Amino acid sequence: MLLRELSKRALQPGSLLGLDILPRCGVWPVHRGAPYADRDLGVLRLRRSVDRHGRGVRLTSAGQAVAEYIASVLRADEKVRQQLADIQNLRSGILRIIGTDGAIASPIPRALTEVYETYPGFKFELYRASSELIVPAVREGRADIGAGLNLEMENGVEIAATLTDTLAAVVAPGHPLARAASTTLAELADYPLGTFERNSGVGRVLQKIAKKDGTPLTATLVTNSLDALKQFCASGRRASILCVHSVQSELASGQFVAIPLRANVQPVQMRLDVCIGTDSLRSFAVTTLLQQLHDRCGFRLPGTETVPSALPVFA
Repeated sequence: MLLRELSKRALQPGSLLGLDILPRCGVWPVHRGAPYADRDLGVLRLRRSVDRHGRGVRLTSAGQAVAEYIASVLRADEKVRQQLADIQNLRSGILRIIGTDGAIASPIPRALTEVYETYPGFKFELYRASSELIVPAVREGRADIGAGLNLEMENGVEIAATLTDTLAAVVAPGHPLARAASTTLAELADYPLGTFERNSGVGRVLQKIAKKDGTPLTATLVTNSLDALKQFCASGRRASILCVHSVQSELASGQFVAIPLRANVQPVQMRLDVCIGTDSLRSFAVTTLLQQLHDRCGFRLPGTETVPSALPVFA
């Protein structure tokens, strides 16, 4: 599919790709007959980039290398198109966002909606991924923006916006702890507990607290699904450890109560980080979304003062 897409876009009038890219991949588009002719690719030949089997074909390692190169070319093409649109003052383009389950449940989707209301030429792609995949996706150019809790930065990626949040035990209104001002992992040991998996932002923080306090972290439910954790704590004596931003609507409606988690007397705070690549050119779409997160959703941008968050008050 990548080969066909590259060929199709290269043949379009005014294409930014240029036909010279195709021979470098061993791909030679033609208008009739077989869509690609075999050409030397150094030690490889395009015809050996797939293996045939009973159900069709699959990529060999050589084919995977070609596919990855073509994918990078297509991403670069899209980026150049966006930059040209900015230069021409065209408020259009595609903004690709990748986030954890909890981050997607944050104010970010609301910000996307408000950006679209102002600039209907924008289109958005919003994908969910586990925490450890967020930063690599942005670094490799597969996403323009990444969002997750307490992200660990790498070369080529920077934090562009941050929302400070509180980790809490989320319970039903009838739970024995529902009226508590705060709680600890030791106190929660008496109740069935649900939490995110250990490699998530929440999971890493809980492991550090448990190790420091000497309190074993024994969870009844460990998952990477926010929806599963919400259903788990919706009734009875069960509790789920979640960030407040991920259950805003349920807190506002009274379905849940959030009891701040305490460690060393202090509430446990989390960062909802929004990261971008460290390219010198930042698209209008990225800049607009970041400003929206700051102005309307309480995110802090580098060099700005913290804005009071619109998150619900703890019950």
